[in-house]
Amino acid sequence: MNFRRADCPEIHQTDDKGVFCTSLTKEYQHAARAFSLTNIQLYDIAYAAIDHIFDEDSKAHLRLRFEEFARQHELEQFADGVQRDTSV
Repeated sequence: MNFRRADCPEIHQTDDKGVFCTSLTKEYQHAARAFSLTNIQLYDIAYAAIDHIFDEDSKAHLRLRFEEFARQHELEQFADGVQRDTSV
């Protein structure tokens, strides 16, 4: 089964950072290589992960920070907060 095409949530994390000697950056780099993800797909995966945060009060703030980052880095195509197709 292709979980990405099945519309399953995709969340990258580092809950075993000490065991695997990794960072969130390395996890995203690994995913990008393993699944041939584009920068748009990586951004959208990270942005969509906000929906799965338990702290409801943080969600709006994080969305604004993502959109602000996109605008500051001239990534206007990302700054609209629209979920895009991230299937490979």
